[in-house]
This record gives sequence, C-alpha cells and structure tokens, in this order.
Amino acid sequence: MKPISNPLVNQPSEEESSTPMFTDLRQVMDYTRPLSIFYSGVEYESYLDILYDLGIRNFLMSYEYLKGKGYSQLKKYPDMHLFIDSGAYTYITNPEFESYTVEQWEDQIVKYLAWARKHKDSIFAIADLDLQYLVGNEKVYEWRKKYFEPFMLETGIPVCFIYHEEGLDQWEYMCKRYPYVGISLNVDGNVDETELRDKFRIAEKYNTLIQGMASTRTAMLTQYPFYTVDSTTWNVGLKYGEISVWNETKMSRIKKTEFESKAFPIISRYDRKFDFDLIREEDKTELIRVNAYAFIQAEKFIHERLRSKMYWFKARAQKVNLDRLPDDFFPTPEWFTANDYSNAQEYARKMNLNPEHPQIVDMLHDVTAFMNWDNPDYEEMTSWYLEPEQEAIIDQLHDLYVNRIVPNKEVKIADLRKFFAECVSGENDKLLQLGTNFDRIVKEREDYIDDTEEELVDLTEEELKVKLYGLLPAPSDATGEGAPEVTALDEEIYREAGIVPTFDEKGRFVKGQQSVRKPKKVYSKKYPKFACDTCYAAQKCPEFKPGYVCAYSNMFNRFDTRDMADIIQAMQGMVEHNLTRMQRAMVMEVLNGTVDPQVTAFIDQNTRLLGQLKQMYEFGSPEVLRQTRIVRADGTQEETTQITNPQSGGILERLFGNMTNNNPKEEIIEVEATPVKKNPRYENIEEE
Repeated sequence: MKPISNPLVNQPSEEESSTPMFTDLRQVMDYTRPLSIFYSGVEYESYLDILYDLGIRNFLMSYEYLKGKGYSQLKKYPDMHLFIDSGAYTYITNPEFESYTVEQWEDQIVKYLAWARKHKDSIFAIADLDLQYLVGNEKVYEWRKKYFEPFMLETGIPVCFIYHEEGLDQWEYMCKRYPYVGISLNVDGNVDETELRDKFRIAEKYNTLIQGMASTRTAMLTQYPFYTVDSTTWNVGLKYGEISVWNETKMSRIKKTEFESKAFPIISRYDRKFDFDLIREEDKTELIRVNAYAFIQAEKFIHERLRSKMYWFKARAQKVNLDRLPDDFFPTPEWFTANDYSNAQEYARKMNLNPEHPQIVDMLHDVTAFMNWDNPDYEEMTSWYLEPEQEAIIDQLHDLYVNRIVPNKEVKIADLRKFFAECVSGENDKLLQLGTNFDRIVKEREDYIDDTEEELVDLTEEELKVKLYGLLPAPSDATGEGAPEVTALDEEIYREAGIVPTFDEKGRFVKGQQSVRKPKKVYSKKYPKFACDTCYAAQKCPEFKPGYVCAYSNMFNRFDTRDMADIIQAMQGMVEHNLTRMQRAMVMEVLNGTVDPQVTAFIDQNTRLLGQLKQMYEFGSPEVLRQTRIVRADGTQEETTQITNPQSGGILERLFGNMTNNNPKEEIIEVEATPVKKNPRYENIEEE
C-alpha cells in the first residue's frame, strides 16, 4: 500500500506559513519554567471543576478523550494548560487496535497532529505516538523524524518523545537529539534509581528536559529534577480512603484510622482551610480538594527550595573558536590599571565567565594572564604571578580549579592555561557557573547559630577567699567603709579576678558572682519558636494569637533535670498523665465497639509504672537521692548524684543506676586551691 502523505508537512494550510517558526527543536522549549505537576485522571467533569476552583491549570488528558466527549471541557476552560497524551496506552491495551496496519497508524498520527494544531492555544505539550510495543522501535523512530519533528518546528508546540527501556545508548541519543523526553515510570514497572540517576546526568549534559509519565512515587519529585510530571495520586482518597499530605518536605499517605492523629495536624498548617468534619464523612469534594492541595504545596516547596537542582536554569556556555579570537577579545593590561570596570560584565559574557561573580575583575585578570602567558604585551601581568610574594596565588588557583597532584609550579601553570582555555572555548562551564547555585561548591557561612551562653552564678565565701587572697588592700578607714577611690580599685581587681561584685548603698561588699558557661542541653532556645501560626491546634486553642510564640512556652520549661525534687515530680506527673491517656483510650474503645491495641499497650505501661511506684512507697527507709557539688577555684563545677538507701533494687536505683555511688557521703563542697598570704580585709569573714 502506498504510504499516506502527511498534509502537515507537504501541504501547509493557508493559516500556516510554509516556513517553520523555528530552526532548532530546542528553540521551542521554555527554559524559564520550574517543575510543573500535571493532574491526570480528570475525565470526570466534576473532578476538573474542583481542581480548577483550587487554582490548578495544568492537566494531562488523552487525545482520544478530548476529541470526543471531552471537547466541552476545552471550551469551558480555555485558560487550561494541557499536556496531551497521544492515547498510546489505550491503543496497546485495547484489542480493537490489534489489527491496525502501519498505514492506519500513520493516518492516526496525521489526525492527531491536525487536532493539536487546531487547539494549540490550550496545549502545553503533546506526547509522540510511542507504540514501540506494537510496531517496533525503528518504526517509532521513523515517525518521529517524519511527523513529530517537523510539527514541533512548524507550530512551536513542544513534543515529548517517550522512552521505553531501550537502553542507555538510545537514551543518550534521544537526549542529544530531542529537548524534551519522557519516562513511563508506571508502565515500565519498578524504577532502578541508580540507572535513573545516570539518565538525569545524561539529560543534564545535553540540557534535555524530562517528563515523568504516571509518576506516582512523589518522593522522586524532591530527589530528581523533573521538568514536568503527571500523576493521578491526588485522587487517592477516593480510591483507598486515604489522604495525601505534604509534611513540609515530603508527601505521605495517611489511612483513615490515623486522620485525627497524623493528617489533621499537618493539614491545619496549610495556608488554606479545609473542613475536617466533611473529611471524616468522606465527602468527595473535600477529599479531592485536600488531596490535590498537598501537591500544590509540594510544587511550591520544590520551586522555592530545589531550584538549584533544575539544571536547565544554568547559563549555557557559548562555543568560541580560540584560533579566531578578535583583537579586542581580552582586556588590555591598561584596562586593569585604569580602574574603570564598567564593561567587565561584557568581557565576562563573551569569555564564558559568570558576569555576576563578586570577584569578576580578579577572575578576568587570571583568565587573561594565563591565556596570554606567552604574549609579550601581557608580560607585566604574567610576571606578577611569579613574584615571591605572589607565588601562593598559583597554588591556590590550581587547588581551586584543577586540584591534582603535580611535581612543580611549571606543570601547575600548564594545567591552569589548559583549564582556562577550555572555559573560554565553551568546553567547560565551571567558571560560568562559579558563584551560582550550580557551581557545586559547598560554601562556609559567615555566621553560624551558636547557643554557647554564659550566666552569672553566686560565689560562695570559700570561692571568694580563693580568688581574692592577697589581691585587695586592707581598708584604711575605721568604719570599714571603702572610700570611692578604694572602691574603684576594688572593682578593677574584681574584674581581673573574673568576679562581678555587688555593693550596698554605703559601698560595702555584699556578694560576688562569676560568669560561667551554661550547661549543654538537647533543646536550645536558639531553635525556631513554637508559634501559634504553625500550631496544628490553633483552631481550638483558647490562647491563640496570630504572630506570637505559644502562650504555654514557659510551662514547658518548668523542670530542672539537675534538681532531684524536680525529677521525682516529673516522674509522678508522667505516670498520672499516662493513666489519663489510658482511661480516655478505654472510653473510645467502648464507644467504637472495637478492640484497640493502644489500650492494651497503655495497660502494660501503667502496670509496670505503678508497680515501680508501689516499691518506692513500701520501703521502710525511703530512698534518698543526694547531690555532691565540687566547686573549683577557676569557677568550674562538677555535680554527682548518689542513692543512699541501704536496700537495693529500688526504682530510683534502677533508673539512675549509672549515677549511683556506693559510698554515701554528706553534701560536700570541695575547693581545689592553695591559699596565699591572707589579706586583712577578709580576716573577719566567718566560715560556716
């Protein structure tokens, strides 16, 4: 049978010029767009209406559906951005198409592309007819060159060429030839993530954009830089009675039994309100809304936080023929000494350097000097690098840009000349990306958050004696009151000794304090504050106040773990609270008419806790926890804890076994110091 001619290529319509809009397929693509999620499975018009009301405009629909009963949706929402599925999956799985000949398929392609041309204003992209499983790879490759490539150049409508496990060689060929390729993540089964990473590295090499077809594994969105993905996971709530939630950095699917404990706290932090009562009742509209909105949140997060993974935003190096450089390609030596760098960015762009780099003039100097190392006109510049005080610069540049072990400075210079030549010619884009999000260099911050703080603690008389023996002069007045000049001298000596003194209104010394480092804690006050705006209980909290820290924050810090009384009270409070939780769970178990495993767990926990408390109260001689504090002359302190109960096996002994000291002693303050000559000022200080 004679092949059917392609009217789109050989017979252009009156509306279309015979001259293609573009001369290169990559000119068609929009490289300014971040990731776009396309919502598929919206053939039910009510689904589309709900998603559209949420603000969603990106949808994936099948050509077979839209050319029939779906046509009304095109008219209803003309501002939709549609990714058109060619219908290949339907053709492969429907027995009706098993007997189709190649000619019939080509006729189908012609109709498909004519339809897409007619509705181009609503179309974001179309998929090619990926019928590898029906007609073989070679025929699909032929169709691409015969039909889809000319269509893309003529109309400016992007075509996504779909890959089906045809080998990495074919993948690299597709990335080299096409700007937009698709991976059928669902159709082709489990994804080998090692191979997927290789595919993305190849795609980045050629600046090829990737579409994830039927990407139900939402974790991939934050791991791999997809340009577009489509998924039906947004309607999982209708299929399985679950909710998809976006928990700040990842997507999770929550079962109905865990809506209250896991889903609702996350949903309450969304910037849009949802009706929890309707969700509990499994209202179709509310389930669709809350599921789809999780994907809106995910897309927003990826745009804000993962932009550095979207390699298509990288500046592209231009090819430069080093054998045909114009005379004014490099700045002259006089340009660097004139201090007029107004056209530095212009030089940077044509030399494939990052024009926004903060040290662009220095970078221009390095590239110009090494690229003209043998040019006598630049001898003064090149000799500067060889001066003794500048020798380290060559080492630094080599470590930064080349970073290999070489025997001498001459080899380093040769390496740098080769590296800069590759960058200027466009073979290497390292200097073009340097200082951007894509330079792959981990940078140190100028300031790091640190919770190392100090606090003032009172010094005992013993500690004061150790620090001040022989330092202060004796008072000269009979009353013992210090004169102003003496007090000033005293304060200076106190400062040198690291003491913060306190005097009464007559200038008499009252107490001394020392600044010591606060003990380390797991939680730091430098962490972000627990705030009303992000609290899942905001809707029910009587103290809710927008823009403020939680009203109960101080109550969360009531217990001091260095105080044994606080530890005992905290233990008793935890037991009481756990009993309350158990009783609540028991009530809910009765009301729901089910056996709740949480109740069983609570009973086991409380049985153990109550038994331990009972042992504490039954001892004839109650257990005693004792702290020993050792204070050294330098102000550092050491605290130890011991249990003095002669009976063993008690609850506290087991809980604090690692703190137990078998040699009970009275509370001791040990001072490690050797007194020097005693000062008369302190002769009257009485010891305890």
